[in-house]
Amino acid sequence: MTKELEALSILVEKSIYGNQEDNRGSIFESERIIEQALTPPTSKEVCEALSKEYEHLVSYREDIKSFGFYYKDEWYYIAYSHKKTFGVLGAQTASNLLLIARFYEGVVENE
Repeated sequence: MTKELEALSILVEKSIYGNQEDNRGSIFESERIIEQALTPPTSKEVCEALSKEYEHLVSYREDIKSFGFYYKDEWYYIAYSHKKTFGVLGAQTASNLLLIARFYEGVVENE
């Protein structure tokens, strides 16, 4: 969040001192950083991160709202959503746990 707070600080500072031509680049870059931080990740982004960790091709099944992978024709759950909650199976890195949580937060908001 440090990068996002710094970006917000730049936006506030530049807006206080006026939108001079030389500030436009940093204002737009700060806006992009904040927008990116506040936008939930896509299922593709989550799958890519989990695939690296699990060394399997992780996919998202929309029909059961779950991340997992197939092994010997069986679906192995990594994370799943049920109503307005989600569950995670197995140990996760903090960054992947946050990625999964932010993804499901976006899913719940769009229901």
